[in-house]
Amino acid sequence: MRIVAILMGFVMTASFIFTIVRFRKPRPIAWWTLLLSIAVSAVVLPIMVLIGGVPFGWVAGLILYAAGLFVGLLWGFTVKLTWQQDRPIARNSILWLFFFFLSTMFTYGLMVFAPATLVGLGALTAAFPSGMGIGTNANVLVRVLAKAGA
Repeated sequence: MRIVAILMGFVMTASFIFTIVRFRKPRPIAWWTLLLSIAVSAVVLPIMVLIGGVPFGWVAGLILYAAGLFVGLLWGFTVKLTWQQDRPIARNSILWLFFFFLSTMFTYGLMVFAPATLVGLGALTAAFPSGMGIGTNANVLVRVLAKAGA
């Protein structure tokens, strides 16, 4: 298990470097991509808890999911939205990088330090970042739809 954690550390380091290089670049977004991301995250998490098969997995997963959702809603405010030719353009702030770091380090910390029973759930390492992703995308989606409706 430690070998997997070390390998994941290398993957996460590469991911973090890639994110640092690209996080400030403006990117066009569409409401349907935000909605699709929310839907996929909402479906994958219950499947992971179900596959884990550990009793009380739902309780632990939901607590971490709710915490992640709250943090994700805050994370969404670190995305600056502008409109160019009636298309929303998103650009992440420096604070966005802090939330990304929080999410990845929390997940990696669970993988390395949590008891095997908890990690065996699978949901515990996915619940917090899933909640963060849903919260962030929901925040941006509401802001895009509010501007489009105005």
